[in-house]
Amino acid sequence: MSLDELGIPDSFKTDIDRSCDILRSFGAREVYLFGSLSRGSWNDHSDLDLAVRGLQIRFEIDQMESLQFACARYAPNLVFDKIGDRGTS
Repeated sequence: MSLDELGIPDSFKTDIDRSCDILRSFGAREVYLFGSLSRGSWNDHSDLDLAVRGLQIRFEIDQMESLQFACARYAPNLVFDKIGDRGTS
């Protein structure tokens, strides 16, 4: 389902796009939206929940600051893929 189909406001869409661009520039292979925004049950106080695959677990502070400054509303909550590029468990 697309962000438009979920009825997500432009302010959230902008933050989602910016966050995905920044995460990909740091090496993320995949970025997934989850939480209230993905369910279409967001409200004005919702935050941005992103699952990230392919990014090293050791995410640098300055990289997180890039996300914080890029987002107009809230810094995204990130969940990292624990397997990453090391193989399967």
